[in-house]
Amino acid sequence: MSEIAVNLSEQEYEVFDISQKTELVFKNKNFIFGKNGAGKSTLCKLVETQFTKTHNVFIFSGFENILIDNKLDAVVLGKENTQIQKTLLALEKQIDELYSKKQDKELLLKQLQWGASYQEEGIEKHELLLEKERTCLDYQKKEREIDKYCKDQARILKSQDKPQITKPIYNKQDFIQDIPNKCILNEEKKQEFEKILAEKAKEVVQKFSFPKFDLEGLLKETNSVLQKRVKETIIIEELKDEPDKQAFAKRGLEIHKDTDSCAFCGNEITKARTEKLQSYFSVNEVRELEEEIQTLNDKMSQNLINLNSINNIEEVLFYEKFLERVKNSNLEIKEKKAEYNLFFQKLQNKLDEKARNLFGCVDIVLNEVPEPFSIYEEEINSIVEDNNNFTQNLSIEQDAAKTNLRLHYVAEYLEQKSEYKENWIGYEGERNLLHVLEGLKEAAETMVDSKILEITGDSVQTKDTLLFLESEITKKINEKKELLKETKDTSKSVDNINMKLKGTGKNNLELCLVKEEDKVEHYLIKDGEKVRDINKIST
Repeated sequence: MSEIAVNLSEQEYEVFDISQKTELVFKNKNFIFGKNGAGKSTLCKLVETQFTKTHNVFIFSGFENILIDNKLDAVVLGKENTQIQKTLLALEKQIDELYSKKQDKELLLKQLQWGASYQEEGIEKHELLLEKERTCLDYQKKEREIDKYCKDQARILKSQDKPQITKPIYNKQDFIQDIPNKCILNEEKKQEFEKILAEKAKEVVQKFSFPKFDLEGLLKETNSVLQKRVKETIIIEELKDEPDKQAFAKRGLEIHKDTDSCAFCGNEITKARTEKLQSYFSVNEVRELEEEIQTLNDKMSQNLINLNSINNIEEVLFYEKFLERVKNSNLEIKEKKAEYNLFFQKLQNKLDEKARNLFGCVDIVLNEVPEPFSIYEEEINSIVEDNNNFTQNLSIEQDAAKTNLRLHYVAEYLEQKSEYKENWIGYEGERNLLHVLEGLKEAAETMVDSKILEITGDSVQTKDTLLFLESEITKKINEKKELLKETKDTSKSVDNINMKLKGTGKNNLELCLVKEEDKVEHYLIKDGEKVRDINKIST
Protein backbone atom coordinates (compact mmCIF):
# COMPACT_ATOMS: atom_id res chain seq x y z
CA MET A 1 0.00 0.00 0.00
CA SER A 2 1.64 3.17 -1.13
CA GLU A 3 -0.68 5.73 0.40
CA ILE A 4 -3.29 6.25 3.15
CA ALA A 5 -6.22 8.70 3.52
CA VAL A 6 -6.71 10.35 6.91
CA ASN A 7 -10.28 11.37 7.77
CA LEU A 8 -9.95 14.91 9.13
CA SER A 9 -13.58 15.07 10.26
CA GLU A 10 -12.67 12.91 13.29
CA GLN A 11 -10.60 15.71 14.77
CA GLU A 12 -11.44 16.40 18.41
CA TYR A 13 -11.10 20.12 18.04
CA GLU A 14 -11.68 22.21 14.91
CA VAL A 15 -8.09 22.64 13.89
CA PHE A 16 -8.48 21.83 10.18
CA ASP A 17 -11.01 23.45 7.83
CA ILE A 18 -13.02 20.50 6.48
CA SER A 19 -15.62 22.53 4.64
CA GLN A 20 -13.81 22.00 1.34
CA LYS A 21 -11.90 18.81 2.02
CA THR A 22 -12.41 16.09 4.71
CA GLU A 23 -9.51 13.77 3.77
CA LEU A 24 -5.76 14.17 3.67
CA VAL A 25 -3.83 11.60 1.62
CA PHE A 26 -0.30 10.55 2.70
CA LYS A 27 2.14 8.92 0.29
CA ASN A 28 5.12 6.72 1.18
CA LYS A 29 7.19 9.68 2.41
CA ASN A 30 5.70 12.96 3.55
CA PHE A 31 7.21 16.09 5.10
CA ILE A 32 4.89 18.31 7.15
CA PHE A 33 5.89 21.74 8.37
CA GLY A 34 3.95 24.13 10.56
CA LYS A 35 4.13 26.54 13.41
CA ASN A 36 3.09 25.67 16.89
CA GLY A 37 -0.69 25.16 16.92
CA ALA A 38 -0.90 24.43 13.20
CA GLY A 39 -2.15 20.90 13.86
CA LYS A 40 0.92 18.65 13.58
CA SER A 41 0.20 16.83 16.85
CA THR A 42 -3.55 16.62 16.04
CA LEU A 43 -2.73 15.04 12.68
CA CYS A 44 -0.41 12.50 14.35
CA LYS A 45 -3.15 11.61 16.80
CA LEU A 46 -5.67 11.06 13.92
CA VAL A 47 -3.18 8.76 12.16
CA GLU A 48 -2.61 6.80 15.36
CA THR A 49 -6.35 6.50 16.05
CA GLN A 50 -7.36 5.45 12.52
CA PHE A 51 -4.46 3.15 11.52
CA THR A 52 -3.06 1.50 14.68
CA LYS A 53 -5.10 -1.63 14.05
CA THR A 54 -3.97 -2.01 10.42
CA HIS A 55 -0.48 -0.55 10.51
CA ASN A 56 2.55 -0.33 12.79
CA VAL A 57 2.23 3.25 13.89
CA PHE A 58 5.20 4.92 15.63
CA ILE A 59 4.86 8.58 16.47
CA PHE A 60 7.66 10.87 17.65
CA SER A 61 5.83 13.84 19.00
CA GLY A 62 8.78 15.45 20.73
CA PHE A 63 11.38 14.60 23.36
CA GLU A 64 8.88 15.22 26.13
CA ASN A 65 7.57 11.70 25.50
CA ILE A 66 10.95 9.98 25.65
CA LEU A 67 13.16 12.42 27.58
CA ILE A 68 13.20 11.29 31.18
CA ASP A 69 16.10 13.11 32.82
CA ASN A 70 17.43 16.38 31.49
CA LYS A 71 20.20 16.21 34.06
CA LEU A 72 21.64 13.17 32.26
CA ASP A 73 21.32 14.94 28.88
CA ALA A 74 20.20 11.54 27.56
CA VAL A 75 17.19 9.66 26.26
CA VAL A 76 15.61 6.40 27.32
CA LEU A 77 14.33 4.07 24.64
CA GLY A 78 11.58 1.50 24.89
CA LYS A 79 8.04 1.94 26.09
CA GLU A 80 8.56 -0.30 29.12
CA ASN A 81 11.86 1.37 30.04
CA THR A 82 10.33 4.78 29.71
CA GLN A 83 7.53 3.95 32.16
CA ILE A 84 9.98 2.33 34.57
CA GLN A 85 12.21 5.37 34.39
CA LYS A 86 9.25 7.59 35.27
CA THR A 87 8.50 5.36 38.25
CA LEU A 88 12.18 5.36 39.23
CA LEU A 89 12.27 9.13 39.11
CA ALA A 90 9.24 9.24 41.40
CA LEU A 91 10.94 6.76 43.74
CA GLU A 92 14.15 8.75 43.71
CA LYS A 93 12.21 11.87 44.54
CA GLN A 94 10.59 10.03 47.44
CA ILE A 95 13.97 8.68 48.52
CA ASP A 96 15.45 12.19 48.36
CA GLU A 97 12.59 13.49 50.48
CA LEU A 98 13.10 10.65 52.96
CA TYR A 99 16.84 11.36 53.10
CA SER A 100 16.08 15.03 53.65
CA LYS A 101 13.78 14.20 56.55
CA LYS A 102 16.37 11.76 57.85
CA GLN A 103 19.06 14.44 57.75
CA ASP A 104 16.78 16.82 59.65
CA LYS A 105 16.17 14.16 62.28
CA GLU A 106 19.88 13.33 62.49
CA LEU A 107 20.67 17.02 62.93
CA LEU A 108 18.12 17.24 65.74
CA LEU A 109 19.58 14.08 67.26
CA LYS A 110 23.07 15.58 67.15
CA GLN A 111 21.75 18.68 68.89
CA LEU A 112 20.36 16.45 71.64
CA GLN A 113 23.48 14.23 71.78
CA TRP A 114 25.91 17.08 71.25
CA GLY A 115 29.62 16.38 71.26
CA ALA A 116 32.63 18.66 70.91
CA SER A 117 33.23 17.42 67.35
CA TYR A 118 29.84 18.81 66.30
CA GLN A 119 31.00 22.34 67.07
CA GLU A 120 33.14 22.33 63.92
CA GLU A 121 29.99 21.48 61.95
CA GLY A 122 28.27 24.55 63.37
CA ILE A 123 25.75 22.42 65.25
CA GLU A 124 24.41 24.03 68.40
CA LYS A 125 23.00 22.32 71.47
CA HIS A 126 19.26 21.78 71.69
CA GLU A 127 17.41 23.82 74.34
CA LEU A 128 16.38 20.58 76.09
CA LEU A 129 20.02 19.51 76.27
CA LEU A 130 20.97 22.93 77.65
CA GLU A 131 18.30 22.57 80.34
CA LYS A 132 19.53 19.07 81.15
CA GLU A 133 23.11 20.32 81.50
CA ARG A 134 22.01 23.29 83.64
CA THR A 135 20.02 21.10 86.07
CA CYS A 136 22.87 18.59 86.14
CA LEU A 137 25.37 21.33 87.02
CA ASP A 138 23.06 22.68 89.75
CA TYR A 139 22.71 19.19 91.19
CA GLN A 140 26.44 18.49 91.03
CA LYS A 141 27.25 21.84 92.66
CA LYS A 142 24.92 21.14 95.58
CA GLU A 143 26.22 17.58 95.82
CA ARG A 144 29.80 18.88 96.04
CA GLU A 145 28.78 21.34 98.77
CA ILE A 146 27.22 18.57 100.85
CA ASP A 147 30.20 16.33 100.14
CA LYS A 148 32.59 19.04 101.37
CA TYR A 149 30.44 19.59 104.46
CA CYS A 150 30.65 15.88 105.33
CA LYS A 151 34.42 15.91 104.81
CA ASP A 152 34.79 18.98 107.04
CA GLN A 153 32.72 17.45 109.86
CA ALA A 154 34.58 14.14 109.61
CA ARG A 155 37.90 16.01 109.90
CA ILE A 156 36.67 17.94 112.97
CA LEU A 157 35.46 14.77 114.69
CA LYS A 158 38.72 12.99 113.90
CA SER A 159 40.80 15.85 115.35
CA GLN A 160 38.87 15.79 118.65
CA ASP A 161 41.16 14.02 121.12
CA LYS A 162 39.84 14.97 124.57
CA PRO A 163 38.48 12.39 124.49
CA GLN A 164 39.21 10.61 121.21
CA ILE A 165 35.82 9.56 119.82
CA THR A 166 36.66 8.24 116.35
CA LYS A 167 38.80 5.48 114.94
CA PRO A 168 42.23 6.55 113.64
CA ILE A 169 40.92 6.61 110.07
CA TYR A 170 37.57 8.42 110.05
CA ASN A 171 36.41 9.92 106.79
CA LYS A 172 33.41 11.36 104.99
CA GLN A 173 31.85 7.96 104.39
CA ASP A 174 32.07 7.11 108.10
CA PHE A 175 30.35 10.40 108.95
CA ILE A 176 27.54 9.68 106.47
CA GLN A 177 27.07 6.20 107.94
CA ASP A 178 26.76 7.73 111.43
CA ILE A 179 24.01 10.16 110.40
CA PRO A 180 21.05 7.71 110.64
CA ASN A 181 22.14 6.82 114.22
CA LYS A 182 22.67 10.37 115.47
CA CYS A 183 21.48 10.97 119.04
CA ILE A 184 21.64 14.03 121.29
CA LEU A 185 22.75 13.19 124.86
CA ASN A 186 21.79 15.11 127.96
CA GLU A 187 24.68 16.61 129.90
CA GLU A 188 24.60 13.89 132.55
CA LYS A 189 24.92 11.03 130.03
CA LYS A 190 27.54 12.95 128.10
CA GLN A 191 29.70 13.35 131.21
CA GLU A 192 29.17 9.70 132.10
CA PHE A 193 30.52 8.55 128.74
CA GLU A 194 33.43 10.99 128.95
CA LYS A 195 34.37 9.57 132.37
CA ILE A 196 34.21 6.02 131.00
CA LEU A 197 36.68 6.99 128.29
CA ALA A 198 38.98 8.48 130.93
CA GLU A 199 38.97 5.29 133.02
CA LYS A 200 42.02 3.05 133.43
CA ALA A 201 41.63 -0.67 133.98
CA LYS A 202 41.31 -1.57 137.70
CA GLU A 203 42.18 -4.68 139.67
CA VAL A 204 39.52 -7.28 140.36
CA VAL A 205 37.69 -6.49 143.63
CA GLN A 206 37.17 -9.36 146.08
CA LYS A 207 33.72 -10.21 147.33
CA PHE A 208 32.65 -8.41 150.47
CA SER A 209 31.56 -10.18 153.69
CA PHE A 210 30.60 -8.81 157.13
CA PRO A 211 31.53 -10.31 160.52
CA LYS A 212 28.77 -12.42 162.03
CA PHE A 213 27.03 -11.09 165.15
CA ASP A 214 24.79 -13.28 167.33
CA LEU A 215 22.65 -10.43 168.54
CA GLU A 216 19.71 -12.61 169.48
CA GLY A 217 21.86 -14.82 171.70
CA LEU A 218 23.65 -11.86 173.25
CA LEU A 219 20.37 -10.12 174.07
CA LYS A 220 18.92 -13.28 175.51
CA GLU A 221 21.95 -13.87 177.76
CA THR A 222 22.01 -10.25 178.89
CA ASN A 223 18.33 -10.18 179.75
CA SER A 224 18.78 -13.42 181.66
CA VAL A 225 21.61 -11.95 183.76
CA LEU A 226 19.64 -8.77 184.39
CA GLN A 227 16.86 -10.80 185.97
CA LYS A 228 19.15 -12.77 188.30
CA ARG A 229 19.56 -11.70 191.96
CA VAL A 230 21.84 -12.95 194.80
CA LYS A 231 20.10 -13.96 198.01
CA GLU A 232 21.60 -12.07 201.01
CA THR A 233 23.04 -14.52 203.61
CA ILE A 234 24.20 -11.71 205.98
CA ILE A 235 21.95 -8.79 206.60
CA ILE A 236 23.55 -5.35 206.69
CA GLU A 237 20.71 -3.01 207.28
CA GLU A 238 22.32 0.04 205.77
CA LEU A 239 22.91 -1.83 202.51
CA LYS A 240 19.56 -3.60 202.28
CA ASP A 241 17.74 -2.73 199.04
CA GLU A 242 20.32 -0.05 198.31
CA PRO A 243 22.15 -1.04 195.13
CA ASP A 244 24.20 2.15 195.03
CA LYS A 245 25.33 1.73 198.61
CA GLN A 246 26.09 -1.92 197.95
CA ALA A 247 28.24 -0.98 195.00
CA PHE A 248 29.92 1.77 197.03
CA ALA A 249 30.61 -0.62 199.90
CA LYS A 250 32.02 -3.26 197.57
CA ARG A 251 34.28 -0.74 195.93
CA GLY A 252 35.35 0.64 199.27
CA LEU A 253 36.24 -2.85 200.48
CA GLU A 254 38.58 -3.25 197.52
CA ILE A 255 40.17 0.16 198.11
CA HIS A 256 40.67 -0.25 201.85
CA LYS A 257 41.88 -3.83 202.03
CA ASP A 258 45.37 -2.70 203.09
CA THR A 259 44.49 0.21 205.38
CA ASP A 260 42.69 0.75 208.71
CA SER A 261 41.25 4.21 208.04
CA CYS A 262 38.63 5.34 205.54
CA ALA A 263 39.96 7.28 202.63
CA PHE A 264 36.75 9.27 202.41
CA CYS A 265 35.94 10.17 206.03
CA GLY A 266 39.13 9.24 207.91
CA ASN A 267 37.30 7.06 210.47
CA GLU A 268 38.80 3.81 211.64
CA ILE A 269 37.79 0.67 209.78
CA THR A 270 37.36 -2.08 212.33
CA LYS A 271 38.35 -5.64 211.65
CA ALA A 272 34.83 -6.84 212.45
CA ARG A 273 33.40 -4.42 209.89
CA THR A 274 35.83 -5.58 207.26
CA GLU A 275 35.12 -9.26 207.90
CA LYS A 276 31.37 -8.67 207.82
CA LEU A 277 31.60 -6.90 204.44
CA GLN A 278 33.88 -9.60 203.07
CA SER A 279 31.37 -12.25 204.07
CA TYR A 280 28.56 -10.20 202.52
CA PHE A 281 30.29 -9.96 199.10
CA SER A 282 32.14 -13.29 198.98
CA VAL A 283 29.27 -15.75 198.69
CA ASN A 284 29.45 -18.11 195.65
CA GLU A 285 26.35 -16.72 194.00
CA VAL A 286 27.85 -13.25 193.97
CA ARG A 287 31.05 -14.49 192.35
CA GLU A 288 29.17 -16.51 189.74
CA LEU A 289 26.94 -13.60 188.81
CA GLU A 290 29.90 -11.27 188.60
CA GLU A 291 31.67 -13.75 186.33
CA GLU A 292 28.63 -13.94 184.05
CA ILE A 293 28.49 -10.17 183.85
CA GLN A 294 32.18 -10.06 183.05
CA THR A 295 31.82 -12.76 180.41
CA LEU A 296 29.04 -10.81 178.74
CA ASN A 297 31.10 -7.64 178.92
CA ASP A 298 33.97 -9.48 177.27
CA LYS A 299 31.65 -10.66 174.50
CA MET A 300 30.39 -7.13 174.14
CA SER A 301 33.94 -5.83 173.83
CA GLN A 302 34.77 -8.41 171.18
CA ASN A 303 31.65 -7.55 169.25
CA LEU A 304 32.63 -3.91 169.37
CA ILE A 305 36.08 -4.83 168.09
CA ASN A 306 34.48 -6.79 165.24
CA LEU A 307 32.10 -3.93 164.58
CA ASN A 308 34.89 -1.39 164.38
CA SER A 309 36.80 -3.67 162.01
CA ILE A 310 34.13 -3.12 159.40
CA ASN A 311 35.58 -0.55 157.03
CA ASN A 312 33.92 1.45 154.31
CA ILE A 313 34.15 0.15 150.75
CA GLU A 314 37.23 1.67 149.11
CA GLU A 315 35.94 3.99 146.44
CA VAL A 316 39.27 3.99 144.61
CA LEU A 317 38.68 0.35 143.65
CA PHE A 318 35.58 1.22 141.67
CA TYR A 319 34.89 2.94 138.38
CA GLU A 320 33.23 6.32 138.23
CA LYS A 321 29.91 4.93 137.05
CA PHE A 322 29.58 2.81 140.24
CA LEU A 323 30.71 5.42 142.78
CA GLU A 324 27.21 6.63 143.57
CA ARG A 325 26.15 3.11 144.52
CA VAL A 326 29.34 2.64 146.53
CA LYS A 327 28.73 5.87 148.45
CA ASN A 328 25.17 4.83 149.23
CA SER A 329 26.39 1.48 150.53
CA ASN A 330 29.05 3.16 152.67
CA LEU A 331 26.39 5.40 154.16
CA GLU A 332 24.27 2.35 154.96
CA ILE A 333 27.28 0.65 156.58
CA LYS A 334 27.96 3.72 158.68
CA GLU A 335 24.34 3.90 159.83
CA LYS A 336 24.26 0.18 160.59
CA LYS A 337 27.49 0.39 162.59
CA ALA A 338 26.04 3.25 164.62
CA GLU A 339 22.90 1.19 165.23
CA TYR A 340 24.96 -1.82 166.39
CA ASN A 341 27.18 0.35 168.52
CA LEU A 342 24.14 1.84 170.26
CA PHE A 343 22.75 -1.66 170.80
CA PHE A 344 25.97 -2.87 172.41
CA GLN A 345 26.23 0.33 174.46
CA LYS A 346 22.75 -0.17 175.87
CA LEU A 347 23.55 -3.75 176.81
CA GLN A 348 26.79 -2.69 178.50
CA ASN A 349 25.01 0.02 180.42
CA LYS A 350 22.52 -2.52 181.68
CA LEU A 351 25.31 -4.91 182.65
CA ASP A 352 27.05 -2.10 184.53
CA GLU A 353 23.79 -1.39 186.28
CA LYS A 354 23.49 -5.08 187.11
CA ALA A 355 27.01 -5.18 188.45
CA ARG A 356 25.97 -2.52 190.95
CA ASN A 357 22.79 -4.36 191.88
CA LEU A 358 23.68 -7.98 192.33
CA PHE A 359 21.04 -8.48 194.98
CA GLY A 360 18.15 -7.10 192.90
CA CYS A 361 16.63 -7.32 189.37
CA VAL A 362 17.36 -4.83 186.59
CA ASP A 363 14.65 -3.88 184.11
CA ILE A 364 14.99 -5.23 180.58
CA VAL A 365 15.34 -2.26 178.23
CA LEU A 366 15.64 -4.08 174.81
CA ASN A 367 13.41 -6.71 173.27
CA GLU A 368 14.51 -6.49 169.59
CA VAL A 369 17.83 -6.61 167.82
CA PRO A 370 18.95 -4.57 164.75
CA GLU A 371 18.67 -6.14 161.30
CA PRO A 372 21.85 -7.97 160.30
CA PHE A 373 24.57 -6.51 158.07
CA SER A 374 23.89 -9.27 155.59
CA ILE A 375 20.93 -7.32 154.17
CA TYR A 376 23.53 -5.01 152.53
CA GLU A 377 25.94 -7.72 151.54
CA GLU A 378 24.01 -8.74 148.42
CA GLU A 379 23.84 -5.19 147.05
CA ILE A 380 27.52 -4.53 147.79
CA ASN A 381 28.59 -7.74 146.06
CA SER A 382 26.34 -6.84 143.14
CA ILE A 383 28.34 -3.62 142.80
CA VAL A 384 31.56 -5.63 143.07
CA GLU A 385 30.41 -8.01 140.35
CA ASP A 386 29.34 -5.18 138.04
CA ASN A 387 32.66 -3.44 138.63
CA ASN A 388 34.65 -6.61 137.88
CA ASN A 389 32.60 -7.24 134.72
CA PHE A 390 33.26 -3.67 133.68
CA THR A 391 36.99 -4.33 134.10
CA GLN A 392 36.74 -7.37 131.86
CA ASN A 393 34.70 -5.45 129.28
CA LEU A 394 36.36 -2.06 129.64
CA SER A 395 37.43 -1.92 126.01
CA ILE A 396 33.88 -2.78 124.91
CA GLU A 397 32.39 -0.22 127.30
CA GLN A 398 34.81 2.44 126.09
CA ASP A 399 34.02 1.65 122.46
CA ALA A 400 30.32 2.04 123.26
CA ALA A 401 30.99 5.32 125.09
CA LYS A 402 33.08 6.53 122.16
CA THR A 403 30.29 5.68 119.72
CA ASN A 404 27.62 7.39 121.82
CA LEU A 405 29.68 10.56 122.17
CA ARG A 406 30.52 10.59 118.46
CA LEU A 407 26.86 10.20 117.50
CA HIS A 408 26.05 13.03 119.92
CA TYR A 409 28.48 15.38 118.19
CA VAL A 410 27.29 14.21 114.76
CA ALA A 411 23.76 15.23 115.79
CA GLU A 412 25.04 18.61 117.02
CA TYR A 413 27.01 19.31 113.84
CA LEU A 414 24.03 18.39 111.65
CA GLU A 415 22.07 21.21 113.30
CA GLN A 416 24.67 23.81 112.27
CA LYS A 417 23.52 26.47 109.83
CA SER A 418 25.26 29.83 109.54
CA GLU A 419 27.75 28.53 112.14
CA TYR A 420 29.11 26.32 109.36
CA LYS A 421 29.03 28.90 106.59
CA GLU A 422 26.91 31.70 105.19
CA ASN A 423 23.64 30.66 103.49
CA TRP A 424 23.97 27.08 104.77
CA ILE A 425 20.47 25.95 105.84
CA GLY A 426 21.51 22.85 107.75
CA TYR A 427 22.31 19.35 106.55
CA GLU A 428 18.70 18.18 106.31
CA GLY A 429 17.65 21.34 104.51
CA GLU A 430 20.52 21.03 102.06
CA ARG A 431 19.70 17.36 101.48
CA ASN A 432 16.07 18.26 100.77
CA LEU A 433 17.24 20.89 98.31
CA LEU A 434 19.48 18.28 96.68
CA HIS A 435 16.46 15.98 96.27
CA VAL A 436 14.56 18.82 94.57
CA LEU A 437 17.50 19.46 92.22
CA GLU A 438 17.74 15.74 91.55
CA GLY A 439 14.08 15.71 90.56
CA LEU A 440 14.62 18.61 88.17
CA LYS A 441 17.70 16.90 86.73
CA GLU A 442 15.86 13.61 86.22
CA ALA A 443 12.90 15.42 84.64
CA ALA A 444 15.24 17.19 82.20
CA GLU A 445 17.01 13.90 81.44
CA THR A 446 13.65 12.23 80.84
CA MET A 447 12.61 14.99 78.44
CA VAL A 448 15.85 14.61 76.48
CA ASP A 449 15.55 10.81 76.43
CA SER A 450 11.90 11.05 75.37
CA LYS A 451 12.80 13.48 72.60
CA ILE A 452 15.62 11.19 71.42
CA LEU A 453 13.23 8.24 71.43
CA GLU A 454 10.71 10.36 69.56
CA ILE A 455 13.39 10.97 66.92
CA THR A 456 14.96 7.52 66.75
CA GLY A 457 11.77 5.53 67.27
CA ASP A 458 11.31 2.05 68.65
CA SER A 459 10.14 -1.32 67.47
CA VAL A 460 6.72 0.14 66.64
CA GLN A 461 8.40 2.40 64.04
CA THR A 462 6.23 5.46 64.52
CA LYS A 463 5.96 7.62 61.39
CA ASP A 464 8.79 10.09 60.69
CA THR A 465 11.17 8.52 63.24
CA LEU A 466 14.67 7.57 62.13
CA LEU A 467 13.84 3.89 62.30
CA PHE A 468 10.75 4.51 60.19
CA LEU A 469 12.62 6.68 57.68
CA GLU A 470 15.49 4.19 57.39
CA SER A 471 12.98 1.42 56.90
CA GLU A 472 11.15 3.43 54.23
CA ILE A 473 14.42 4.32 52.48
CA THR A 474 15.44 0.66 52.45
CA LYS A 475 11.99 -0.27 51.15
CA LYS A 476 12.13 2.34 48.36
CA ILE A 477 15.67 1.32 47.38
CA ASN A 478 14.54 -2.30 47.18
CA GLU A 479 11.57 -1.22 45.02
CA LYS A 480 14.00 0.60 42.77
CA LYS A 481 16.18 -2.51 42.45
CA GLU A 482 13.16 -4.61 41.55
CA LEU A 483 12.10 -2.10 38.87
CA LEU A 484 15.59 -2.08 37.38
CA LYS A 485 15.35 -5.84 37.02
CA GLU A 486 12.26 -5.27 34.81
CA THR A 487 14.03 -3.00 32.25
CA LYS A 488 14.59 -4.41 28.72
CA ASP A 489 17.63 -4.38 26.46
CA THR A 490 17.20 -1.73 23.77
CA SER A 491 20.53 -2.13 22.03
CA LYS A 492 18.92 -3.57 18.81
CA SER A 493 16.60 -0.61 18.60
CA VAL A 494 19.57 1.72 18.88
CA ASP A 495 21.36 -0.10 16.06
CA ASN A 496 18.30 0.31 13.82
CA ILE A 497 18.00 4.01 14.71
CA ASN A 498 21.66 4.64 13.96
CA MET A 499 21.31 2.86 10.58
CA LYS A 500 18.25 4.94 9.68
CA LEU A 501 20.03 8.11 10.73
CA LYS A 502 22.86 7.26 8.34
CA GLY A 503 20.32 6.33 5.68
CA THR A 504 18.93 9.84 5.85
CA GLY A 505 22.36 11.30 5.48
CA LYS A 506 22.87 12.09 9.19
CA ASN A 507 26.28 10.44 9.41
CA ASN A 508 27.37 12.75 12.20
CA LEU A 509 24.54 11.76 14.61
CA GLU A 510 24.70 8.57 16.66
CA LEU A 511 23.02 7.18 19.84
CA CYS A 512 25.57 5.79 22.37
CA LEU A 513 24.52 3.40 25.17
CA VAL A 514 25.35 4.50 28.73
CA LYS A 515 24.87 2.02 31.61
CA GLU A 516 25.02 3.10 35.25
CA GLU A 517 24.29 1.06 38.35
CA ASP A 518 20.76 1.54 39.75
CA LYS A 519 19.76 3.53 36.59
CA VAL A 520 17.68 2.56 33.52
CA GLU A 521 20.00 2.25 30.54
CA HIS A 522 20.01 5.50 28.56
CA TYR A 523 21.65 7.02 25.53
CA LEU A 524 23.72 10.05 24.72
CA ILE A 525 23.33 11.66 21.31
CA LYS A 526 26.78 12.20 19.83
CA ASP A 527 27.45 14.71 17.14
CA GLY A 528 30.84 13.64 15.95
CA GLU A 529 33.10 13.78 18.97
CA LYS A 530 30.72 16.00 20.93
CA VAL A 531 27.59 15.18 22.87
CA ARG A 532 24.61 17.13 21.53
CA ASP A 533 22.13 18.71 23.91
CA ILE A 534 18.99 16.64 23.48
CA ASN A 535 16.82 19.71 23.88
CA LYS A 536 18.33 21.14 20.69
CA ILE A 537 17.38 18.19 18.48
CA SER A 538 14.53 19.17 16.19
CA THR A 539 11.40 17.05 16.01
